[in-house]
Amino acid sequence: MQEITIQRSTINPEALDAELRTALGTTTSGFSTRRGAVIVHLMDDATPEQISQAQSIVEAHDPAQLTSDQQARAADQTRLAQLRSADGDVLDPADFSSETALLQQLAHKVALLEAELRDRCGSA
Repeated sequence: MQEITIQRSTINPEALDAELRTALGTTTSGFSTRRGAVIVHLMDDATPEQISQAQSIVEAHDPAQLTSDQQARAADQTRLAQLRSADGDVLDPADFSSETALLQQLAHKVALLEAELRDRCGSA
């Protein structure tokens, strides 16, 4: 196993791992970090070009650049925040007293779920 150390203080670990694995495939087993440095782990048969490529990837890495999974999670969080602010009222099962028994039961269960979320997360 070869290790190359690159001085780097800020990274996006998920994105950097994806960048390295996309470019180097099975030549890398990943990376580790320590204070102010990234250590890329390469197979013994890594070529000088691959070593240089790994170093270039770490040096050029933009920690603000999100992976597609990170972008999707951020979009989900944004949508959830928008839904929370747009519908801040707590469901009142009494509002459904004139509805069918099934709808009343569903309203009651939704109200319970809201209460559980407020209790666990501090919001609903």
